[in-house]
Amino acid sequence: MLHPQDSAIVAAISELARALDLAVVAEGVETAAQVELIQRFNCTEAQGFFFDRPMPADAFERLVEAQIARRAKAEAITP
Repeated sequence: MLHPQDSAIVAAISELARALDLAVVAEGVETAAQVELIQRFNCTEAQGFFFDRPMPADAFERLVEAQIARRAKAEAITP
């Protein structure tokens, strides 16, 4: 559940980062509502349990390699 102040906090941090030409990474994202909130304020980087649980580096490497392979296969099929 989102607290009423969440929007104000995300907006303020996002605006400050833009003013300083910094990237913003939202951490601890656990719900679809939180994803929607950070997207509303143009935060393009996020991490948290909503996306996946922590994993060892070698498992993460395999995950990324599998995604790259799937994307390459899909691009090869698309005319």
